[in-house]
Amino acid sequence: MIAPTAPEAPRGDRTSRSTWGWLGLLVGPTAWAVQLTANWAFGEVIACSPAARPAGAVLGIDVNAFNAIVNVVLLALTVLSGVGAYVELRRIRSRPDETPAQRATWLATAGVMTAALFTLLIAVSFIPLGLIKGCEAV
Repeated sequence: MIAPTAPEAPRGDRTSRSTWGWLGLLVGPTAWAVQLTANWAFGEVIACSPAARPAGAVLGIDVNAFNAIVNVVLLALTVLSGVGAYVELRRIRSRPDETPAQRATWLATAGVMTAALFTLLIAVSFIPLGLIKGCEAV
């Protein structure tokens, strides 16, 4: 005799909630860590090393402009993950959350808050790029 199974939620709906919630929660901190490491590596190690030709450039682009491009990409990814988590939060709130302990609501809310915080942190990182000149002799 086969035991009866509980009805399953539609897989696409459950996956969508988890995916956007997790992306909102993890993309921002990861992007910020990559941004801090990349700005340091490109500015101090790669572009301003004694062997760099021309000095102060990465792939022929000024080091500050190159770091700004990297920061814009990481900022866009963080904002996109936050918007996705927000849209998912609105979708979850439009009907009862049947996940255990309202996990989907919590995850989407945490994703929105985390993405907002790290969007601010990454956006503030543009200030030093305008104030500090690349590869100045000490």
